Amino acid sequence: MIKSRILTRKLREFSNLRRLSVNEKPSIFPEIYRPLDEVKSSDKIKNASDEGALDENLLTLLEELSLVRFSNPAAVHHLRKAINYANHLDLVDTRNVEPMYTVLENEELRLREDMVTEGNVRDEILRNASKRVEEYFVAPTGNIPLQKDENPLTITLVKQLAKKSKKNI
Repeated sequence: MIKSRILTRKLREFSNLRRLSVNEKPSIFPEIYRPLDEVKSSDKIKNASDEGALDENLLTLLEELSLVRFSNPAAVHHLRKAINYANHLDLVDTRNVEPMYTVLENEELRLREDMVTEGNVRDEILRNASKRVEEYFVAPTGNIPLQKDENPLTITLVKQLAKKSKKNI
């Protein structure tokens, strides 16, 4: 009797924890871009929550390129937030900013001349390759196309998710 009560209570706690972890995940993007109302109203930004910004073709292309499925509402919501965040970064004026060689601005980076000290070691290097064709390394294939989803994301579902994400922002 006592064991069943404890088990029931633990299951209830676990289900509450699971519900919270699924529905209320904190955003991985900084909060800085959200309160910028003057930037949000700017004509320069194409908001990802606008209809037509994410259509079926674009989502399919993004899935193939990134090997990430956007078949659930949470994934589409985070994708929209990432696009909005990137659009805000696109507004930053970098015309007079000199490119950096390193992110360590206060450290002096000693660059040296790129001089060949040992040459003609191709055969020695190719001995380390597990697979090779002629005089080239054989690397594993890159992006492999994803299998088609049984429940593909339709444009109507994308529009519904857009309305939901507008409410959450």
